Amino acid sequence: MAPLLPIVEAELGLGHGQAGSLFFFMASGYGVGLLGSGFISHLLTHRLTITFAGMMGGLALMIISRSASIGAIHAGLVLIGIFAGFYLPSGIATLTELVSKEHWGKVMAIHELAPNTAFITAPLLAEFLLRFFSWRGP
Repeated sequence: MAPLLPIVEAELGLGHGQAGSLFFFMASGYGVGLLGSGFISHLLTHRLTITFAGMMGGLALMIISRSASIGAIHAGLVLIGIFAGFYLPSGIATLTELVSKEHWGKVMAIHELAPNTAFITAPLLAEFLLRFFSWRGP
């Protein structure tokens, strides 16, 4: 989200503080999602929780891309945070279920490459795609 922040600020007329609050709303949703992930995975299986979290996170991103107000964007970011919070415990539980115990370290290292790689590639990709598309998408 950080590479898109100056454009979102300008288009929606936000100040730096309001734009920074977007991270707060996402982090708040993430905390709620982590707290509620046990209840959700109890009702669903871990694999269904992963699928549910991915699909609903995508839906929340679509809602944000069509939002015209800061309140709607805040609500969408809370939802993204909640669904991301649902994913993590179920993702780790599924990995440890699928892989034998002696390979847990390797599989966790590979799993954790994704967020670390995204910290580098996402801003570069966003900057490149902004040359062709709006921050709201195609």
